[in-house]
Amino acid sequence: MFKRKAKNAQRKTKGYTLPELLLTMSVAMILIILGTLSFANLRNDSHLDLVASQVSADLDLARLRAENDIPAGVYFETGRFVYFESATYSEGDPSNRETALPSSMAFSSITFTNQIAQFDGVSGYPENYVDPSEVILTQSFSGKTRTIEVSRWGIVSIQ
Repeated sequence: MFKRKAKNAQRKTKGYTLPELLLTMSVAMILIILGTLSFANLRNDSHLDLVASQVSADLDLARLRAENDIPAGVYFETGRFVYFESATYSEGDPSNRETALPSSMAFSSITFTNQIAQFDGVSGYPENYVDPSEVILTQSFSGKTRTIEVSRWGIVSIQ
């Protein structure tokens, strides 16, 4: 009987086995990796939304300024956009406000005439409207896009 009690006492104080610890650590690592990837995707989507909102805000500002008899517009290139306050876009004008896109983003499509979005001073409608009048902002590593569109009535929307 004495031997049996000793064996039972040893089993109760033994602790976790190596396979149990490895399994627990593996599950924990998988959960940490999934959480990190989800957070990175959320951060990247937020950054894409932020840049799209900046473009939208500059287009709205150009329309509002034009409605107040201050000619303004937004010029687009693949890696940047420039808000300007004049009747025509002039590269290097000190009053221009240039915004460079992050290296992970680019405009994959620009359908505005001459890559410039300008608005009529009386109506606020886009000048030289083409259907669709939009720019498509693309994130290079994920392929995700945001389309910033200006309707024929000058309403800016992000899709």
